[in-house]
Amino acid sequence: MKFSHKIVSASAALLLVTVSTLGITQLITVRSELQSHIDTSINELTTGVKNTITYDLNAKRDMASAVTESLEIDPLNNDYVEDIITTSTLKSNFQAVGVGYESNGSLISNDGWVPDSSYDSRARLGIKKLRQPTTQLLLTLM
Repeated sequence: MKFSHKIVSASAALLLVTVSTLGITQLITVRSELQSHIDTSINELTTGVKNTITYDLNAKRDMASAVTESLEIDPLNNDYVEDIITTSTLKSNFQAVGVGYESNGSLISNDGWVPDSSYDSRARLGIKKLRQPTTQLLLTLM
């Protein structure tokens, strides 16, 4: 083999090694950058969902507090209570709203559900927990 053929073969081998190394380096860099962008996007989405849920829950909690304050005006007047809890705003924001009375265990609900005579709203788990003085309670808002 002539010297010029050896130079061409060595140059071709060097070019092949160089291009292969460059391709592998580029593949690793692109993969790393893509993974970094994916991680950043997932973190941003998670933060956005968390903020949206927090805002929504805070708004519903504030609405529930406002309704509770309104009900404190005349809580024993069943017609007044029913007028407050059957508003379209409450129906669109909550799956169901009800008021249970400690005195007799009766229930007024805004979803049309009429419990049978054996139902006692005082026996609900949330009510039992409210009676415990040091327990904090998070009621489910839907």
